[in-house]
Amino acid sequence: MKRLFAFVAVSIGLMVGGIAQASAPVYDYLEFAWGDGEIEFGIDGLGSADIDQDGFEIEGSMTILDGDMYLVGSYYDVDGDEFGLDIDTDGYEFGAGWIFNSGDNTSYDVSVRFRDDEYTLSDCTVICGFGLTDDADGLGFVAGVRSNVTDNVELFGRIGYYTSDYEGTVTLDLGAVFAVSDNFAISVSYEDFDFDDDGVEIELDLFQIGARWYL
Repeated sequence: MKRLFAFVAVSIGLMVGGIAQASAPVYDYLEFAWGDGEIEFGIDGLGSADIDQDGFEIEGSMTILDGDMYLVGSYYDVDGDEFGLDIDTDGYEFGAGWIFNSGDNTSYDVSVRFRDDEYTLSDCTVICGFGLTDDADGLGFVAGVRSNVTDNVELFGRIGYYTSDYEGTVTLDLGAVFAVSDNFAISVSYEDFDFDDDGVEIELDLFQIGARWYL
């Protein structure tokens, strides 16, 4: 259902796109987003549980070297409590990348990032009977495309590959940004992130709506 919602959001952006000439996407911004979704948490040999999650994410991006490169960083915190299982997941990511413009309104980017995620179970009465705190970290390689289909609508997509503790995890991020003014926009996005670390499996599907300020 969440994948369908993300597809519909992107499709709406395409339909309103038309043929208007638009400028290239802006990489200098600060965004605050609120997310709602589901996490599947499992421990080998003990079982798994699906838990509704909500929380926030802060992301910032800044260009350097005359706009040929950019710095990016983010922090998120989501939590949920269901069926006697209370789980809090938070993490951060930062890195640097290169921007490649294609035409007047589309940009491609590739980046190298460091990511760290921590999950905390303060109550685990259903599948384990004890509390648990653990984390995972590693390098990631992310490729993205952003296109301003009109002066007011941007579509974007990113795919990432993460190593070390993430053991080859692939992430997906799709969304659209709707400009309200030259300095402010509303974003909607869908993120899929799954990994398995030392027998603990995390599958996070998150839909977000955010407020973006261009710097």
